[in-house]
Amino acid sequence: FASTTYTVEYLIVAGGGAGGGRTEGGGGGAGGYISSNATVLSNSSYTVTVGAGGQISGKGSNSSFNTFVSTGGGLGGNSQNAGRTGSLYSGGSGGSGGGAGNRSDSNNGTTGPAVGGYGNEGSYSPVEGYNGGTGYTGGGNASGSGGGGAGGVGAQGVQNSAGAAGGIGSNSFSSWATATSTGVSGYYAGGGGGGAEGSSPSYAGGAGGSGGGGKGWGNNGAAVAGTANTGGGGGGGNGGASGGSGIVIARYQSGSQQAYGGTIVSSGGYYYHTFTSSGNFITSLPKATGGTITTDGNYFYHAYTGTSTFVPSSAITGAEVLTVAGGGGTC
Repeated sequence: FASTTYTVEYLIVAGGGAGGGRTEGGGGGAGGYISSNATVLSNSSYTVTVGAGGQISGKGSNSSFNTFVSTGGGLGGNSQNAGRTGSLYSGGSGGSGGGAGNRSDSNNGTTGPAVGGYGNEGSYSPVEGYNGGTGYTGGGNASGSGGGGAGGVGAQGVQNSAGAAGGIGSNSFSSWATATSTGVSGYYAGGGGGGAEGSSPSYAGGAGGSGGGGKGWGNNGAAVAGTANTGGGGGGGNGGASGGSGIVIARYQSGSQQAYGGTIVSSGGYYYHTFTSSGNFITSLPKATGGTITTDGNYFYHAYTGTSTFVPSSAITGAEVLTVAGGGGTC
């Protein structure tokens, strides 16, 4: 890059929400899914945060690249449980909303169904995610509704049925997924499936949405967590499952590497920096090779666990060294 500024494209996916508890809990909402580009300065450091998936009955955590933030997925609503108030049955809002849990036999018809959580909590255009499925509107038991995904609304739970499916994720960055070997078949941020109807169900748990959404609880097994580093929502039912952690990917067009941080690959004329955990995107390169290289945003560290060489590419002033010898044995 000839100038002191250049453009980086980014994809930011937040952590998915957890599925709702009890038998017919709603699926967790997928983490928010946003993309754009940013102008960065050379010889600078930009903070990257990768959001964790929501744990039991918890919302997913936000992910960010510098000041750009996607919103954690909403938690799935709980199903019937004596002594709980109606608000606990509704899905939580987030990047994508959590699916509603089933209420009791009487409450569905007399008090009204629980509602799915709202998506796009960050008020983005285009939206970062969609709503969770609303609860069953009749007077009897029903399956849990699916969590919303980056590409669509979660399905509504119905009577005498398998759990409702989670909303589909998005494959708008499938080429990035291929280049970085991430996502699920090119998709990210699928909603979690709802739990099946009944305490001893003859019905399957709802399918997770494409893009890492976990399936709900049912006769095909326990609720499944959202896939790590996709932002998928957790499956609902029988305790619910955790949401999947998020991911951040930055890329720039260049014939040579211009930055450091994350897992770096080159494909199709672009360099991709994939962050599956929090770190720093640094618009400079280390001045030497050798060892395992890491950075804290201010210094580059070269760690040697075996004999090797340290090879500077240019003069280095003020390098610091820590050496530890092997310990003594016994006679």
